[in-house]
Amino acid sequence: MRHSKFPYRFLLLAAICWLPACVPGVQAPATSSGRPAPSALPEQRIEEFENRLQRLQDSIVMLEARLYDQQQAIDNLKTRTRSEATLPETGETASPGTELSGPGELTPTEIYLAAFGDYAAGDYRKSIRGFSRFLQFFPANDYASNARYWLAECYFALGQYQQAITEFDRVFVDHPKSSKAPDALLKKAAALYQMEREQDAIDTLQILEERYPKSSAARKAAESFN
Repeated sequence: MRHSKFPYRFLLLAAICWLPACVPGVQAPATSSGRPAPSALPEQRIEEFENRLQRLQDSIVMLEARLYDQQQAIDNLKTRTRSEATLPETGETASPGTELSGPGELTPTEIYLAAFGDYAAGDYRKSIRGFSRFLQFFPANDYASNARYWLAECYFALGQYQQAITEFDRVFVDHPKSSKAPDALLKKAAALYQMEREQDAIDTLQILEERYPKSSAARKAAESFN
C-alpha cells in the first residue's frame, strides 16, 4: 500500500517566498518618494537566508520522515493482520518478510525518508543500512550529498570515527558545492579531535576556512575551536 506523499516541495516554495520577510535587516531603503529602492542583499544576509532555508528543508524532511514511519507502521499492521487471518489455526505465525536487496517499488524519496526517520529515532545502525541502500541505487539523486552526510553522522554517533571521517570526506570531495560540504568538514574535524589527531583536525579547519569562509560552519569553528 502506497501512502500519500507529503507536499514538502510546495512548503519549500512557500518558505522561499516567506523567509526573506523574517530575516532582520533585509529591507530595501526608501527613496525620497517613499518607495523602496531596489538593492542587492549583502552576502552575509544571503548566507543567513540560505542557512535558514536549509534548516527549514531539514525540518520538513524530518516531519515527512515521521509521517512516513507512521504510515509504514499502519501498513505493516494491516499486512500482519491479513496474513494471520489466512493462516490455519495451528498456533503458527506468519514469518516476517525479508528486506529486498534492491529498491523494489519504493521511490528514492521513500528510501531516504525511511533512513532519515531511523536517524531521528536514534536507530543509527538501521539508518546506516537505509542511507547506504539509497546511495547504492540512487547516487546521482539530489539528496545524495545529504544522504552521505547523515550516513557519516550515524557513524559519528556510534563512535566509529574513522568510518565517519571517510564518509565526511566523500561529502566534501564528491559534492563540494553542496550546503552540507562545510558542515562535513566541521564534523570531520570533530571526529579527528575525538581520535586525538589534533594537527589533522586543525588542518581540516583550515581547509574549511579557506574554501567556505562565509559559511555558518566556519563561524562555528571559529567559536568552538579558537
